[in-house]
Amino acid sequence: MTFAASTDSSGRFHFRGCAGAAELRRPDWLMSSVVQVEDHVTETNDATLRSLVNASGFLLQLTIEERVRAVSDHRWIVVSREHPWRKPDSQSEGFIDLILQRDNGRMVIECKRARQAAWVFLVPEELASPVVRARWLWADGRPGLRNVSGWSDLEAIPDSPESSFCVITRDPDSSMLERIAGALATSMECLAAEELALARDASEPFLRIYAGVIVTTAALYTCRHLSASISLRTGELDEATFTSVPAVRFRKSLPTALRALTPRTLGQASEEAERTIFVVNAESFLAFLRIVSIGDSTDPATLPWNRARAVEAR
Repeated sequence: MTFAASTDSSGRFHFRGCAGAAELRRPDWLMSSVVQVEDHVTETNDATLRSLVNASGFLLQLTIEERVRAVSDHRWIVVSREHPWRKPDSQSEGFIDLILQRDNGRMVIECKRARQAAWVFLVPEELASPVVRARWLWADGRPGLRNVSGWSDLEAIPDSPESSFCVITRDPDSSMLERIAGALATSMECLAAEELALARDASEPFLRIYAGVIVTTAALYTCRHLSASISLRTGELDEATFTSVPAVRFRKSLPTALRALTPRTLGQASEEAERTIFVVNAESFLAFLRIVSIGDSTDPATLPWNRARAVEAR
């Protein structure tokens, strides 16, 4: 038998198709829900919803992932997205936007959409030459031996300017990049620990090199300056050279947990805490993927994980 239902202005349901018409009143909670939805739909339109979506940073993350998957000539593959991490014995936790893999390399990516923003990296003239080194994280596991990991200077192509200071337009918090980079470096350590745990029963050696990368829509500039051009009276520059760049190494002492050695001085402690995070303009990211190499070396004995194993064998 076919049943049909309708409602009248009072909210009653009328069922037809059975002997004796049944009449039920719509529950109050359902009445309330419908009214709220109808009011919401009335007050919004496509432009409002589009503005809401565009205000988030998810779109950049999604399109970066899609572009990486769509092109194969860079040989990087997406192995995880929105990957959760948690720092042991701490309240620190979060999600890694994207994790890419090529050979032993892992690229740990944080996407940052910045509207009409410029990130200006201060580079003293005496340190203006492009840099090839990068202080990146590595993790080494071998059957029958304890796991070792650490942050070390590795050769990293392409070369780029290196800076420890960034001025960000349209952001009153000048420490924003330090906070982003610090969280990214911490997530890299948590990821390395997770992968070492997953590989602990493997019969093959395990090696990973982790490169942290911030991909941003902000325009990137270097500000090359002479120390003598900074006024002691105003603390401002009289002269500087500004150059648009596709990528910058941001190298800074960041408060992460992993330490390869016990420092004896404050200087050693600060140097040991240095981490390198690549900052790459989003429009240059695919070109960056095609040329980037992580931890290449012609002499295996100079690689930090091999040096650590040699010390362990003594």
